[in-house]
Formats: sequence, structure tokens, C-alpha cells
Amino acid sequence: DWVESLENSLELKEIVSQMDDWMREVAFRRSFDHSWKQIGRDLGLDETAAKKKFLRGLKKIRERLLNNVRTRRD
Repeated sequence: DWVESLENSLELKEIVSQMDDWMREVAFRRSFDHSWKQIGRDLGLDETAAKKKFLRGLKKIRERLLNNVRTRRD
């Protein structure tokens, strides 16, 4: 439904706003189906390192956003 779609869009915008330039570049490339191998090669990392770096970054963003939610509740 449109409410769920709007909520997802707002969540995505919040996540992207927390990304640094490297993370945004990788997210952009992944959205256009670039492989981890392509991304790593273009950004000077191997496939595994690029994927791990991106996933670690997402984890940090998730933790930061969850902490913000918890802080607002208190």
C-alpha cells in the first residue's frame, strides 16, 4: 500500500543521509546491478573487502539510527 511505500522511502532517505561518499557510491552502483567484483575493482579493493566494508558501514548506520530512536523514547 502507499503508506508502506512512503515509510520505506523515508527510511531509505534516512539511511542514505547517514552514508559517507564511499558508501553512497557503492549503494548507487549496487542499485544499478554492479557486481561486488566490479565495484571492488573500480574502487581499488577486492570483491570481499568491498562487500565487507559496505556491510560494516550499514551496520554502523543501523546502530546509530537505533540509538537515536532509543534516545527519543527516554
